[in-house]
Amino acid sequence: MGDAGRLQQILHNLIDNAIKFTHQGEVKLAASSTQLEERQVYLRVSVSDTGIGIPEDMRTKVGQVFTQLDEGDIRKYGGVGLGLALTRELIALHNGTIDVLSNPGGGTRIEFSIPYQLDVPETIAEATTADDLLLPPLTGKCILVAEDNLLNQKLAIKTLTGAGAEVDLAENGQEAVRMLMEKSYDCILMDVQMPQMDGLEATRVIRGGGSAIPIIALTAGALKGDRERCLLAGMNDYVSKPYIPKDLFQRILLVIGERFADTAPFRPERWETATVKPLLDLRPLKGIAANDQQAMLEYLQSFIDNTGVMFNHLLDAAHRNQWETVGRHAKALYASLMVLRVHPVVDMLMILMDDIRANSPADKLMGDIQVAIKLYKEALVVIEDEIRKC
Repeated sequence: MGDAGRLQQILHNLIDNAIKFTHQGEVKLAASSTQLEERQVYLRVSVSDTGIGIPEDMRTKVGQVFTQLDEGDIRKYGGVGLGLALTRELIALHNGTIDVLSNPGGGTRIEFSIPYQLDVPETIAEATTADDLLLPPLTGKCILVAEDNLLNQKLAIKTLTGAGAEVDLAENGQEAVRMLMEKSYDCILMDVQMPQMDGLEATRVIRGGGSAIPIIALTAGALKGDRERCLLAGMNDYVSKPYIPKDLFQRILLVIGERFADTAPFRPERWETATVKPLLDLRPLKGIAANDQQAMLEYLQSFIDNTGVMFNHLLDAAHRNQWETVGRHAKALYASLMVLRVHPVVDMLMILMDDIRANSPADKLMGDIQVAIKLYKEALVVIEDEIRKC
């Protein structure tokens, strides 16, 4: 903060004098902040020229006292003393200093420094709110994630560690049971459908062993009866994939009895409450990646690799008329496709699963599959274009 008008007058005087005595060559203006103390900045300005210069004796006189030169000097130097005297007074009003020096390239260099107060709003000190000083919601929590899908594993680890939790990963139900015997956890996030031992059976084994550790089911879709099956197996709560991170954090804190502890409040992102369903929506995934292009590239590539393999397994089972197996693959695909919110394909898979439960004819089921694949290929074009941008 300062008087811009007076600074302009100082610069005008110095530049005018420099131009006046520079018949050939150049005049340079340079400025910088040379020192910063608390809310005070020192503006340092240099005006240099390659003109005739100021004689040593006069330079000393000007530099020491800035008094007006006598009448002969005024005529000889065209009023330079008067200009510098006025400049000196203006700078003094700002508690500044001025020096008249020889320019190494010939001519004169005049430098001055003026302290200015930084225009820092008082509200800056309050910019960090009480919420900002709170810890991430899952700080200090140790969570076991039982999940066999590679992309879902990466997203779970990224999401939970970003919320302050320590995360261990189990590839299946058997591994989850074994790891719980070896280490104490605050909560288990248990995928329901896994190889070797599914989440329901793993939960029954854990409860049968006497453990009351909170277990939250992670399921591929909110199908009728899923919640009841999970709760009957001994799970504490149920979350459909893909989950909204902040909703998941709330569920975890609830089952371990620490909901709304001294942690940052949950504020939903726009995409979390969106009602429009586009072909696909990458905003949730971008939110988890947190502007990390390499992570985003890795997630998208994992998605393409995994879903391609799963569609092949689904088709193979369909060609063998193994419709129960087709339903399991469709449910697994549902979870992966919902990570990127590929809604048209997801909706088609839901129709396929409903038709399988209704024992619909094979030709209708194959029609459902072909439509789902067609829609997936359309979404794949958009996904591959996004990969090229990473």
